Amino acid sequence: MKTRETSNYANVLSPSPSNPGEGGLRARSSWAALSIEHADDEPLTQPLPCVQGRGARLRHRGLSIGELLISLAISAMLLTAVAAAYSASASAIEINDQFFRASQAARVSVNQIMAQVRKCQTVTINPTSLVMTTATGEDRTYAFDSASNTLTLTLTNQLVPPTYKLAHNVSNVSFTTDGKSVSMSITVQVGNNKVLLTGCAAPRRTITYQ
Repeated sequence: MKTRETSNYANVLSPSPSNPGEGGLRARSSWAALSIEHADDEPLTQPLPCVQGRGARLRHRGLSIGELLISLAISAMLLTAVAAAYSASASAIEINDQFFRASQAARVSVNQIMAQVRKCQTVTINPTSLVMTTATGEDRTYAFDSASNTLTLTLTNQLVPPTYKLAHNVSNVSFTTDGKSVSMSITVQVGNNKVLLTGCAAPRRTITYQ
């Protein structure tokens, strides 16, 4: 390519023997033709320069340390909130379950004691306990144990009197009488939940029918 360009340059610069002034015109026209031929023979092969600037750098960079720390802090706060909500929900479910079981056991105990009072032979009333002889001659004592917050039943006519726990989470038990009937109240409390259950019955043996 360089050899052909050199010969072309020589032909352009050498004037014609017959017309010496023709050399300048031929030179100008030949330079234009040479430029076009050179452009056709050697196309542009160099790549375009990359556009480098702040916008291009921002599109390709990753998270900075500050952004990463902020993301981790937000994630930690969200996980903490989820854990707190789950813990509160689980605690509420557990308390509700305990309260339901305790109140149900106390309700059954009140019904059982009042049923025994109606059929009993004798009954003795104390502020926190009730001693009776059932219709079958069995001696029973229902009492409130403040140490364990339970309502207990003791079978006193056996050689080794066994004691059974009838209700748990009991905060107070009271027995009263007006001389004709027996009243009982029991308070069950679990956390902030509290319920008061009452019952009343009269021994049928003391009732006089006319």
